[in-house]
Amino acid sequence: MKKISVLLLLAMLFSVTLVSCKTGEEKNEKSRTAGESVTTTTSDDSNIDTPPEDGNKTKFKVDGDLSDWKDIKSISLVGNTEQTKEKSVTFYASTSPEGLYIACEVKHDVYSFGKNAWWENSNLEFFINSGRDNQYYVYAAGMESECKFSSNVDSAKMVTKKLSDQGTEYHTTVEAFVSLDNIPGKSIPDGVLNVGVAWKTVGDKIAGGEANKGDEDEYWVPAGSWPDNDDQAIVKEDGIYLKAEINANDAGNGDRSDNNSGSDNGDSKSGDTRSKLTGIENLKNK
Repeated sequence: MKKISVLLLLAMLFSVTLVSCKTGEEKNEKSRTAGESVTTTTSDDSNIDTPPEDGNKTKFKVDGDLSDWKDIKSISLVGNTEQTKEKSVTFYASTSPEGLYIACEVKHDVYSFGKNAWWENSNLEFFINSGRDNQYYVYAAGMESECKFSSNVDSAKMVTKKLSDQGTEYHTTVEAFVSLDNIPGKSIPDGVLNVGVAWKTVGDKIAGGEANKGDEDEYWVPAGSWPDNDDQAIVKEDGIYLKAEINANDAGNGDRSDNNSGSDNGDSKSGDTRSKLTGIENLKNK
């Protein structure tokens, strides 16, 4: 009887020990879970102190949708003859602390891609500061939304849609971004850049622009500007301006101080050379 009592007592003590250990494990698990919850909350709260991104970082999304450009000053070329009146190109641009954003919207009759040389395809070409060494471009590489661009362009998007019963055969939008690292001098002095812009598709001509003294030409450049010389447009944070517009604002009237239409350059703007200004022609396309 004594042996049985001792065994029963030992069994009861062993059972109490097991229950006590299990309870302790449950308490420790709950404690760790609560601790993790507190840590996560603290981490989330710390994001409140993160400074917001600069406005221009998200203001222009390089996606081919130009709805975010509606409040930005632009410059345009619209055909001024019966044969070209439905064609047009509008250029947009804006400087930011990160670099240069640029875009264009085109209504045109020819869409070209798959050619060996980039300038033989439908393309947006632009120069930053005067001189042919600072050339940038985006060109069509396939149907609808395939494009390539020069290695000094950080990102770009081209979207082309075929139209019906709207006066022209195609509607194209292009957006591109050039970071400070790819801008001459790696800076934007006082937030202002000289930028020359052009659109081109071989065989697709427009009249009323700066090329060919206003007669029909494949090089679509707004009158009063030129891509790579002193008649470049001027880009600020709020948009792109013709040089004449800046001069008029400075002078308080609408007259250009030099009254130079750019026609004096004559042959230097010929079709055989202007889109082949390839000081960086050997850029590796992305």
